[in-house]
Amino acid sequence: MDDQNIYKEADVELTQVPPVIGGWLRFLKIICITKVVVVAIATVLSVIFYFAGKELFDTPADFIAALAESLPILIFSVLILKFIHIRNEAIPTKIYVIIFSYMATSAVIYFISLYLFNSGYLTEEPTRLIGDVIYTLVWTAYFKKSKRVKSYYGANANV
Repeated sequence: MDDQNIYKEADVELTQVPPVIGGWLRFLKIICITKVVVVAIATVLSVIFYFAGKELFDTPADFIAALAESLPILIFSVLILKFIHIRNEAIPTKIYVIIFSYMATSAVIYFISLYLFNSGYLTEEPTRLIGDVIYTLVWTAYFKKSKRVKSYYGANANV
């Protein structure tokens, strides 16, 4: 038998594997998915209990205020999830604006609810705003300075 090379090298085209969302970007994605699931379940259950006559809230105004506090969480988390996988230099700025808009919307709802509570229209004090402030400060700074954001999207938030 001849000493022939019975092994042939496979013609494999080497392609660059696209980067995946990792690190803190993945953590933000997990946070947003968790928010969407929890708020959606809580909202659906609140509506079911409300119309079934179960008293989760003292007044209809308290029910509406609770929905108003939770809807921005749901809406802005879905928006972030919509854009987070798009690899484009404009996306970090878009997500930055979404996060800042979430904070502004939450602040408006908080101060309206606080006014209604102090005026006696609501029986439950609105949820504190400090968590939203910390969330906004952390994630807007991340999208402006992160090396991972720059490597994944091609640029940081330009605001």
